Amino acid sequence: MKLFSKQFLAKFGDIVDRHLLSYFQQNVNRYYSTKTTNIENLQEFCQRQLRSEIAQNLAKDFTGSNDEKIIQILRFVHKLLTYKTDNEVWQLPEYWQDFNETYRIRVGDCEDGSNMILTLARLSGISPARVFLRVGDVRDPSNSANILKHAWVVYRSDDRQLFNIDWTYYFDDKSIDERYSARYQKSYYKTRDFDINDTNSLGMKITEWGVDEI
Repeated sequence: MKLFSKQFLAKFGDIVDRHLLSYFQQNVNRYYSTKTTNIENLQEFCQRQLRSEIAQNLAKDFTGSNDEKIIQILRFVHKLLTYKTDNEVWQLPEYWQDFNETYRIRVGDCEDGSNMILTLARLSGISPARVFLRVGDVRDPSNSANILKHAWVVYRSDDRQLFNIDWTYYFDDKSIDERYSARYQKSYYKTRDFDINDTNSLGMKITEWGVDEI
């Protein structure tokens, strides 16, 4: 089911995007783990990824509509990377690799691949109002009774439905038109710790009116 028509969004898409974001806490400071400190700002981290020449060059390869580009990027990252935990790679409980580091070593955990997807999406022209790295809770794929902390990308499609873009636990490379929207994916909890990109940092929803996901 489409939320809005193409004709409507051609005229009012920017207004719709700002409206959908307005229901969430804005500019929530979040921090990420480095090898030496835990106090670096995560939004600044996202901004720095966009300055990667490797990422800028790779992003040129993704073409078509935004819906087509996000799936091309997902497939690229899933094929490129091998999942390994921070303990396996760095002997650290948590460490956010930057884009160039992940591209060079070709391994990473959930947030490292998600950072690559977010960065390539932004550099390919997808609006910061429509794509975020999300940290939140999901069901354990091997035991649904368990809840795991996870990072993945959320993407609002060309008709403004929300989709989970996940290169690890629940990887699905079907096109946007063929996949279930986030509303129907019960393995992901609607609550989240935060959503982040280079422009926006969002906390929890501040009202229950309107859509029930970002």
